[in-house]
Amino acid sequence: MLDSSILVGHNAIPLGSGIAAPVVTPEQNDASEQNDATEQNDASEQNDALEQSQQVARTLASVIAMQSSCDRCSTLHQAAEQVVRTVKDECLASEVVLLWRKHNGQGLAMIARTGDRSKPQSDQQTDAAEDAMIIAAAEESAARDSLTTWPVTDDINRHASMSIGQLAKTLSIKSILAVRLSEADSIDESLSGRGVLMLMNAQSSSAQSFLRVASIPLSSSLTRICDEQPSWIDSALRSTMQMTRGRRGRIMGGCLVLLMILMLLPVRYRVTASLEMQPVQRRFIAVPFDGPLKQAHVKPGDSVAVGDLLASMDPREIDFEIAGSRAQWDRSEQERKALMVDHDFAGSKLAALDLERLKNQIELLELQRQRSEIRSPIDGVVVSGDPVQSEGMPMSRGESLFELAPLGEMVAMVAVPEADIAEVRSGMEVTFFVHAYPNRKISGIVERVHPKAELRSNENVFVAEVLVKDPGGLFRPGMQGRASIIGDRHPLGWNWFHPAIHAVRHAIGW
Repeated sequence: MLDSSILVGHNAIPLGSGIAAPVVTPEQNDASEQNDATEQNDASEQNDALEQSQQVARTLASVIAMQSSCDRCSTLHQAAEQVVRTVKDECLASEVVLLWRKHNGQGLAMIARTGDRSKPQSDQQTDAAEDAMIIAAAEESAARDSLTTWPVTDDINRHASMSIGQLAKTLSIKSILAVRLSEADSIDESLSGRGVLMLMNAQSSSAQSFLRVASIPLSSSLTRICDEQPSWIDSALRSTMQMTRGRRGRIMGGCLVLLMILMLLPVRYRVTASLEMQPVQRRFIAVPFDGPLKQAHVKPGDSVAVGDLLASMDPREIDFEIAGSRAQWDRSEQERKALMVDHDFAGSKLAALDLERLKNQIELLELQRQRSEIRSPIDGVVVSGDPVQSEGMPMSRGESLFELAPLGEMVAMVAVPEADIAEVRSGMEVTFFVHAYPNRKISGIVERVHPKAELRSNENVFVAEVLVKDPGGLFRPGMQGRASIIGDRHPLGWNWFHPAIHAVRHAIGW
């Protein structure tokens, strides 16, 4: 019979039932605990790797979905709006800003931005300052080839984040993430930084990895959309082609053709300008001799005929001079007779000459005496001059008293703008009216155009003269009005749009 004691070894202990149980030593217990810890570490690493793989898969899926949504957009601004909304939701950011440069060498421009739209907008100066700080921070980030973070964890690069730090301090932002949007196959460093995507206060732990993964495909999509944007000419042609489709489009196309034909119709060009009525000739009435003014008999606006009394001078001084000259003549005559009696023929000859001088002086004074009454030399109207306040005061010879204008004929002085002077010449028909008689249309012919420009109402103009018959005496010098000079024929489109075309050419220096 097998002895049960044989089954008992150093690794087993006897059981009460007679069956031997294994015995665990302290060394075996430590080894078992180490194996369990190793298995737990392996399981944890596997879980971490699995979670990391899942996170990478989610990130790639989000990036692919965002790139797909961008590819479906037709314009750069639509794609940018889609990007900022997606990035904000994915990274749990308070605000996302996308900046882009359309061409090499240009600065970054903000094309899309999210934020709290419920907040009241600040004034324009504050918004402009905030935008300037964001653009400066983006330019600073675009100069880097790596992800830009704030607060800066690397002291070496702290000096290169001054604009980002100022932005964070001014807007009270806790954290900023910015990545340069560059193409993977870009050789030129200046072309690699087409844009910058900036996140503020991102709460997601995977925000940095998301930006690193999304930067290259996002830059590729936006670059393609930007390069494929049609020019304004292409956009206009496409819009025109779309409009011409269908019945409504054909109607609009026909109307457009008719409009173009209408623009080519030859129509006389009309030059509109202001005018002022002036007399054909002016007669100035002056003081005939030195002396006091006795009385003025007319005032401005009065109609006068030839020979009507206008004013009279006080003749008393002339009468005194005439009386004195006659007394001298009588005395000289007596002296001449006495010399003749004494046979002083030389002295009598001198006395005769003195008598002749006094005679001429008296005739001159008498002529001035006759001219003391100032009369009108023409039929007309008193335009200016009101010397009533000067009555009794001494006047100097040649001093103007009145201005007379003849009746029956006036001249319209049309102020043609310098820009239209090439379209105006003598012999052209003119229609005009004066503000005093707006319902009365008057026609005339351009008699002549002044060769020298004049400055009127701060505008350089050339004066064109138009003779106007006025038998009823309706017009008065100084009346204002508007004139239309009928010029040569030009296409209707030229008549309407040539001033605007000339203004644009002048503005661009062409």
